[in-house]
Amino acid sequence: MRKSGLSPLLLTADKTTLIKQVLSFLEEHREKIHSVILVGSTVFGFDEEGSDIDIVVICKEDNYEEVSNILHKRMMGEEFKVQYSIYKPTHVERIFTIGSPFANSIRNGVVLKDDGYLKGLLTNKEFPLKPTREYYLEALKDIVGLRYYFPIIDIERQIREDHGPEGICTKTGKCQGHAPGDILATGIFRMLYITLSHRGYMPLSKTDVTKYAGEIYGKKTSDVLNKCIELLRQDRWGVTVEEYRLLKPFAVKLFRECLRVVDLRNNRDMLKELRDSARAARLIKRKRLEERVNAE
Repeated sequence: MRKSGLSPLLLTADKTTLIKQVLSFLEEHREKIHSVILVGSTVFGFDEEGSDIDIVVICKEDNYEEVSNILHKRMMGEEFKVQYSIYKPTHVERIFTIGSPFANSIRNGVVLKDDGYLKGLLTNKEFPLKPTREYYLEALKDIVGLRYYFPIIDIERQIREDHGPEGICTKTGKCQGHAPGDILATGIFRMLYITLSHRGYMPLSKTDVTKYAGEIYGKKTSDVLNKCIELLRQDRWGVTVEEYRLLKPFAVKLFRECLRVVDLRNNRDMLKELRDSARAARLIKRKRLEERVNAE
């Protein structure tokens, strides 16, 4: 298994201050929270402009909804960018049980707070260190519709309309952007966690993902992934035609590899779900086209 070559912990003074602010805020809700873990590039000192601080919050089972609402409101009003991933114990145990790469991120993260829950979980139970078949199946189910089919269909529809004879991009002489490019960018990274882990790589950050993907898919891959990171860090909802043409071929390539990873020939239920997602996407596309024709 190819592990990250990074070594923690190298926090800048600014990020140390920000993390203290986060902990101070979470301390107000300590009775609802089991554990707080710092994960991702911040752990390894990659203080890039626009990068997020990634915090995993494991809340108590009965406080999940309340803590989720509190932290989502907090994210909307943050002066600095902090991304909270919020889980309850049943979620966390499932992540570890199926060997999700995210479980590896938690293992290699920095525990900022723990009432004994996380330590007990990792001490008292044995979990797989590599992704299981269940992980690949669940991950692909999450990706196929919302993060692959639908973004591509929506973006291509907008491109045809906006770059047509009467389209806004044609009239202005400049591409105005097409949504949802950020969701497609997220889908690409989600698919890479499938393909990289299946090939024996265990990335702990986007830096790892970019490095390993370059080793496997070629140096030009970095252009695609840097564009994806730009979209996500800038919170850009739309992509230009040129950006989409950069992202789509790689997304298609990854999706096809993901299908090979789950071996659909031996999983008819999964094949049916994928076909249903594709069929639903086509039906939505057809309905939108009919609505546009009727409106005209």
